[in-house]
Amino acid sequence: DTIMVAAYDTAEQKVGVVSIPRDTLVDRSFPKINAVYGSGGIEALKETVSDLIGIPIDHYMTVNIRAFKALVDAVGGIDFYVPCDMDYDDSTPDQELYIHYKEGMQHLNGQQALEVVRFRHNNDGSGYTDVGRTQTQQKMLTAIAKKVLSWSSLSLFNNFVDIFTQNVKTDLSATDIAWFATQAVGVDFGTGVSTGTLPGDGDARYNGVSWCYQLDREGCLEIFNELLNPYTTEITLDMTNMFQVK
Repeated sequence: DTIMVAAYDTAEQKVGVVSIPRDTLVDRSFPKINAVYGSGGIEALKETVSDLIGIPIDHYMTVNIRAFKALVDAVGGIDFYVPCDMDYDDSTPDQELYIHYKEGMQHLNGQQALEVVRFRHNNDGSGYTDVGRTQTQQKMLTAIAKKVLSWSSLSLFNNFVDIFTQNVKTDLSATDIAWFATQAVGVDFGTGVSTGTLPGDGDARYNGVSWCYQLDREGCLEIFNELLNPYTTEITLDMTNMFQVK
């Protein structure tokens, strides 16, 4: 249920990453964007996201959560600041999720890192929303990428390649991936990576479905232009399609 759009300017060595909340309102029979992939596959999701933000989507990656766990373990874990106390248990068969961490800097293995990025709220209802979760996911991915690119061991690099090929589907060619990887070594993860989450209101209702996340069009447009815009001119509202409940 995690959808992110990334723009990489290889000339300026700048990366923009924007999270699209999973309940984002779209004009469909089931009006939440996280249902698009399940019903129409990656091409439908690419088309929907492109229509939403007004920018062509050149390539895609779908990532199995096993890759996330394996990659964190491959780099020896991640030092990460857990943003709040986390106490959540869900024993239902399709979840089996138990998350218990204290706010503060923690050293996390792959399973623990996955639990932290999946957390949304505690059993008592405290915690944060899906927007808060996307911000934690962005910070975690940045930390992982920074650590991966800091390794120079050939054997470890081969391990990364194995994890990627086993758990990631993409329309990028092997040549594309190798080229982007060589370029990414030059990214300063302190100043060269910017992240954002599309602002909106999660109280919308459409087609009988509650808790749809209606985007704040002006706020989103600012993020599109700041983090994703590949053009020499501004993206305008008429180029986008951020559906609104009338």
